Amino acid sequence: MEELIAKASAYIKKLFSDCLPKTMYFHNLEHTLRTLKTVKEIGSHSGLDDQEKYILELSALFHDSGYIRKYIGHEEESMRIAADFLRQEDVGQEVIDSVCSCILATGFPQSPTEKLSMILCDADLYHFSLDDYLLFAENLKREWEVMLKRSYDKQQWDALNLSLLCNHEYFSPYSRNKFREGKELNIHRLSAV
Repeated sequence: MEELIAKASAYIKKLFSDCLPKTMYFHNLEHTLRTLKTVKEIGSHSGLDDQEKYILELSALFHDSGYIRKYIGHEEESMRIAADFLRQEDVGQEVIDSVCSCILATGFPQSPTEKLSMILCDADLYHFSLDDYLLFAENLKREWEVMLKRSYDKQQWDALNLSLLCNHEYFSPYSRNKFREGKELNIHRLSAV
């Protein structure tokens, strides 16, 4: 399992280096590796067995890989890239299906239906709880300006982010306990602007 995770990680690093637009200021390798680190953290506090941890780590690595092909609807492309890689590595269909299910749940608005997809969704939006959330938000704004041709003034952007944070809930018990306070601080920061 660890060997395949290492192989998948190397594959994603090369794929992003070779194919991901440089204008992906938020959805980039750093975000993917942060998501991987966070699924490991949440998973270690969620009573997962080794197989579940393996599925989560693969899901985290591939969850945004579809951005190399398209921006809107990238989750479906991410699922294809993951499935193709995993089939080449002779991974069983049950694992492939679980990985794809987790990836699909990260589409916005998030729609996890079981524990593993809940953990991946929480890790994907972990940055909502960080002290430097506003920096992540600014990187996403820059990305949207280029990739989606959307522009926002500061007031519009702050209002959008405030609404996003106020309407978001973490799914897993660990995330709700661990990340809620940081997210609430960011809501307070945005409310004060």
